Amino acid sequence: MTIDEKPRCRVCNSLALEKNYLFYCQSKTCDAVYWKINKTLKKDLKDDKIKKLIFLIESGVPINQKKGHYVYKLRLKGEVNSIYVGMTGLHPHERYLNHIIGYKASFRAKKFATALISFIKFLFLGLSIPKTTTLPRDSSWPERTAALSIIRT
Repeated sequence: MTIDEKPRCRVCNSLALEKNYLFYCQSKTCDAVYWKINKTLKKDLKDDKIKKLIFLIESGVPINQKKGHYVYKLRLKGEVNSIYVGMTGLHPHERYLNHIIGYKASFRAKKFATALISFIKFLFLGLSIPKTTTLPRDSSWPERTAALSIIRT
């Protein structure tokens, strides 16, 4: 990318807005977000938690949220329409960064994630999901979220 070129979304190729290495797609039909960081910065963020916290604050990512969890989708490069679905108590932008830098990351998300496509925040209303609960692998995105009895907020 030259100096005169505007950043583009990795999903829909629309214009993207940058905020400290975090890019937001400006298209109304695409909610994609992606990080663009180099290998040196990845290593620094993985090794230094204080630096990572400052980095997230400068990027405008909400931190230390208490209530609720998120289900999020990452777009993977390689196969057509390849998606990684995850669940986290962190903000999805922070969790996506963790995948990229390799902190508590699955292999596929670390190596192949190109963008955070979407996420949904939900509350359990006093229920807890045991760690042995798995989402149906052969179901679609709406069926997976329905299986968790979520409430959109």
